[in-house]
Amino acid sequence: MDDYTKHIKKGRLTNFTLTNCSDSQNANKLLQEYEVDTDHINCDAIRYDAQKRKPLDDVSHMKTFPKIFIGTNILGSDIDLKGQIHNGDFFKKLDSEGIHYNLPNGNKEFAPDGKQHSFIPAKS
Repeated sequence: MDDYTKHIKKGRLTNFTLTNCSDSQNANKLLQEYEVDTDHINCDAIRYDAQKRKPLDDVSHMKTFPKIFIGTNILGSDIDLKGQIHNGDFFKKLDSEGIHYNLPNGNKEFAPDGKQHSFIPAKS
């Protein structure tokens, strides 16, 4: 296990980001909006070092940033995060891992399947 993948753990949301990356900033903003208990791991030190980045790229199956993990499962990038917030899957995954979050105004919405889930459609 390398210095980066050791942070991927059950019961945690881990967000691997780059400082000057707009996609990483978008993911951080969404996670902050819902007050998700997040471990933020800055990857600037390995951005241009393919050998050091390889273990993280391999476990995420991604070469881009951000790399967001819920527990030990890859969620994906900021686009995946936004899509799963919109359809409610994100909050179901957080619930299954016991990861804390807050919904604005404590709202709950109904998913297309008619079941109540803890989510609010993403802002456009």
